[in-house]
Formats: sequence, structure tokens, C-alpha cells
Amino acid sequence: MQPQPAGKPRGRPPGSKNKPKPAMNRHQPMLLTVPAGMDIVNAIIDATHNQDVTVMVYHAMGSISEATICNPLDRSRDFFFQGNLFMRSFSGFYSKSFSPSHTPYSFFTAQVSRAGTPNIFGGRVRGKLIAAKPLQIMVFFIKKIEYYKAMTPFIDPNVTKPYYNNPTN
Repeated sequence: MQPQPAGKPRGRPPGSKNKPKPAMNRHQPMLLTVPAGMDIVNAIIDATHNQDVTVMVYHAMGSISEATICNPLDRSRDFFFQGNLFMRSFSGFYSKSFSPSHTPYSFFTAQVSRAGTPNIFGGRVRGKLIAAKPLQIMVFFIKKIEYYKAMTPFIDPNVTKPYYNNPTN
């Protein structure tokens, strides 16, 4: 039996400073607790003041005492609810630097019902959303936002346009 020739060593040399970097976790899931009597949207925005992050609200539900929901049919008449309410769903996001111009932007939606009734009202939160009891919100903090430019769609001249886009019809 003959000894095998020693081949070229593979990989990093022992003690090398060039070690693999751990994967950067850009999304940090977190439970944010909002105390009773506090505006839920303002609590989320306040949580981002010390950091340059965007917050994505995944889900929240619980008792609320006041809600203002945008009326999609008539913007001058929002839905205002007060009393014993239950928020079935809450999601949205807030960003200090949503665009390259660094303009703050937020968008939150909620589904609200009066306690003991099957009617559910939902839509964009336009005003206050006050927690009646301590409420936990599942949020994700995103440290770095990547921006992409939308590409101009390819238009095939051999394909006819739909009726509503074709001025010749």
C-alpha cells in the first residue's frame, strides 16, 4: 500500500481573518405592546423615532374604545365608532423614508365591530384608534429599504388594445 500524495490544502488557512459573515437579518419580528388608552397608530410611529426603520404591522386584534375608519364611498363622512368595540384585524406600515425624497408615509387598515354584533366595518384608518385594554401588535422592523425602478412594459404592435384603452373604438 502506497501513501497518498499530499494535495494542495483546500479552504481558508487556519486563523484566517477572512471569516464568513453571518447573514444580515433585515426583518426583526417583534411584539409591540400598546397600553390601554393610547392611540395605536401613534404608538407604532413613536416606536420608530429613535431608529431609521420602516415598520410593517403584520397583525393585531383586541378591544378598542374609539376608531375612525375612512368611508370609501364618501370621503367627507368617515365612520366614527366609540364604546365597546373589537378590532378583528389591523395591518399596515409606516416609513420615515418611504421614497428617495424621504417623505414620511403611513397606511393602516382595520376591521372593527361592536361587541356582540355580527356587523364588521373595515377600511383605512384615518383618525384615532384607541386601545381599550393593553394590546399586542406583531410588527416587523425593516432597517434598509431597497428601491427598484418600474420597467416600461413591452408593447407588442401586433396585439390589439382593449376597448377601454383604444381611442379608435
